[in-house]
Amino acid sequence: MLKDLIKDFNTERGNFWNKRGKFDKNKSMWAMATDDLQESHRWHQLYSKNNSKVLGRLACFILSKCLGTGSAERMFKIKKGLKKGQRANLGIDKCKKQGLIYSRYQELKWRNRVSKLSAAGVLWEDEDFECCKMDEFCQGLLDDIGAEAEDNDGGDVRVVRAWQETWEKKRIGPQGDSVFQARLVRKYGGLKWLDPDDGDSLRTAHPEQMFFEKKKGNNQYHVFAMKAGYDQNKEPELQKDTWDVWAFESPLYDQVTEYNAEKVGVTVYQQDDDECDSEAE
Repeated sequence: MLKDLIKDFNTERGNFWNKRGKFDKNKSMWAMATDDLQESHRWHQLYSKNNSKVLGRLACFILSKCLGTGSAERMFKIKKGLKKGQRANLGIDKCKKQGLIYSRYQELKWRNRVSKLSAAGVLWEDEDFECCKMDEFCQGLLDDIGAEAEDNDGGDVRVVRAWQETWEKKRIGPQGDSVFQARLVRKYGGLKWLDPDDGDSLRTAHPEQMFFEKKKGNNQYHVFAMKAGYDQNKEPELQKDTWDVWAFESPLYDQVTEYNAEKVGVTVYQQDDDECDSEAE
């Protein structure tokens, strides 16, 4: 369900910024948005909440949060440092230049972080959900929306490229790469296949994590495959007999292709298929 919420959020965010879809029906809402006295969360409560499934509720959570006194106290500490000590004689022009340089640095640092998270499709972290008084699985929004869809009946089709793509061959450091792991989870998480070496027992790729193998000069991720009886609420070390590891090799891709060949809602492409002969598609 988390992937559906992220997809809905990105779609509604695009409609919001480009003033299209349901955000294009009422022209008066945008006139109210330019009012300096209009509070942002009040505007979203009036106009955005009823025109969206995720964006409006999330905006009300975030924009209505009361700010603390931490920022004011830090600014007061900086001003005291300017009036006393070695920085007491700092000129106005030099102080302005330092402020501009520091502000520009922080902006570039933030843009670089956002671009890395965006490449993996992970713009939100656990701290963001805690700040919004929701757990890491968006349970608050799930309960509010009531979106229960175990099977895909005519909905969005999941496209699976059954080969190791170029971006999956990235070199990994000894500490791993959380952004790269999230991108792998986005591709493989939740896939199902049968293990012919274990009596055709069912395997399901873990929907939230991969298996990281630390090996000198060859650190790499593998698919964390859950067997029947695996409990996601327990530590994997306590139930080693209920999961195993699959490498990004032909046995995995062959079994995924065979199992999902006639499944509704899943389309599997081979590397030599004419319909999907590039990673961009």
